[in-house]
Amino acid sequence: MKFETKKDRVRQKVALIKFCTHFEIDFKERVDFANIDAALYKNNQLIGFAEVKGVHKNISEKENVIVSMRKIVKAQKLQTYHKVPVAIIWMFNDFIVYERINNLRGIFYYGGRKERVGSSYDQEMIIKVLDNWFSLYIRLRESTLEGVAQCFTCNKIDHYKNLQNGHFQSRRHNSTRFNEVNCQVQCLRCNLFFYGEQFRFAMNLDAKYGEGTAQELEMKARQTKKMSRIDYEDKISYYKGAVEKLKKEKGIE
Repeated sequence: MKFETKKDRVRQKVALIKFCTHFEIDFKERVDFANIDAALYKNNQLIGFAEVKGVHKNISEKENVIVSMRKIVKAQKLQTYHKVPVAIIWMFNDFIVYERINNLRGIFYYGGRKERVGSSYDQEMIIKVLDNWFSLYIRLRESTLEGVAQCFTCNKIDHYKNLQNGHFQSRRHNSTRFNEVNCQVQCLRCNLFFYGEQFRFAMNLDAKYGEGTAQELEMKARQTKKMSRIDYEDKISYYKGAVEKLKKEKGIE
């Protein structure tokens, strides 16, 4: 049974338009063969899929975002079959957050929205993605009093809301995922189109923090680190407080 409204579909299309405009790609909605919100194309060639989730709050009001395990499993099967990535897009009232499903990390638990007649998916395993506050912290840390920051790898200047939290060592490595040296402000172009500009990222890390910093992070990323639910919740609390402190100190929203 469908619970999606006309307003939900409009928000979904807006999110897809904004997402695809950034990356200069095209999309096709309601992909029947894939059972997903949109297929992504570049020069008429399939390059990926996108699943859109609406969040009816401003990004600063939300501690984390969620996605159902059912959708993650479906997306994993889809990208394995078609050999292209799948992205989850969260559409806030004032911001868009997106991530490839392979990079999702968080806490698994049984929950969901209040049960509705006709729905078998309202109570299910969901994953809380805990990167929002950390990403905001990294971008605000480097922002001026006007709320602008500079890309770590190409020096592009933009408002912090239009920039991203770039990882030198991939976020799939828990040991460096929330490392404040490993993470620096990057523009969309460097972080996604150029896969983080790793060579330039390494050089700039060594220049900023000292020779050998990049190599140390590479070694640390190879270490195994498991995080408990308490660890994740502690980080949410810490970085939420750090974000609020930075906003107050710099007088920006």
